[in-house]
Amino acid sequence: MADTLAGTLRKFDGVPPPSAAFQRAMAARPDDMAQTIAQLYQPVRTEDELVEVFSAAAHLAVRFLPQVDWCSITTQLDGNPLTAAHTDERALAVDEHQYTLDDGPCLHAMRTQERVALSDAEVSQRWPELAAATEGTNIRSFLAAPLSGDPAPKGSLNLYGSAPPRTDEYTEDFLTVLEEFLNHGLADYAVGHTADQQVTQLKEGMRNRAVIEQAKGILMAVHQITAAGVRDAAYPVPTAQHQAPRRRRELRPGPHRPPRHRRH
Repeated sequence: MADTLAGTLRKFDGVPPPSAAFQRAMAARPDDMAQTIAQLYQPVRTEDELVEVFSAAAHLAVRFLPQVDWCSITTQLDGNPLTAAHTDERALAVDEHQYTLDDGPCLHAMRTQERVALSDAEVSQRWPELAAATEGTNIRSFLAAPLSGDPAPKGSLNLYGSAPPRTDEYTEDFLTVLEEFLNHGLADYAVGHTADQQVTQLKEGMRNRAVIEQAKGILMAVHQITAAGVRDAAYPVPTAQHQAPRRRRELRPGPHRPPRHRRH
């Protein structure tokens, strides 16, 4: 299955060949990767599509990485960072504390384009105001992975855990895969959108997503099911005939942007 899915990706124009991290993750956990591809491998032309990819990536991180309990995604389109997707209110709150302080793991990762992995004790030493603001949240690990639409916009995939930080090869590889999909989505969305359009439309997409989250809450209350049950209904495990990624249609550069060159 791993070779088949990786080979399938190579057939589509405009998509770089699978990275070494992608291939290792595929070989290690093909079922997880099949679900990841099914949810993230799609064109991103509108604000709704961008928010959908962000939300799916955040939930995939929590679902497939046992050391991750909460996840959010920061993006910066007009100079001001904002949280475009989050799996839990505490993740949103920690992000917003960082925006208020104008510093913290997610902003440092976004600005330096380097991963940040710290324990709560290390965060307390480096950003004592952030540690004080997040006291009582039960967050003991902070991991921020940088995102870049090459050259803009930028962002950060923010992972929070209730246990001390730990990592392994699969975690590193899966994070790289999520970064690659999110970077491609940011770059797709940036084509044909001015900075002002990106901000306005992304906020509209976030409002639309909030309505969906409210509907999920109603379903949970009425049918007495968990968030995982709603998620599984919305994102069923793909069967063999549906695991192949969808073909990406050609994306044309907007009138105010030069064509984007593929990175090698």
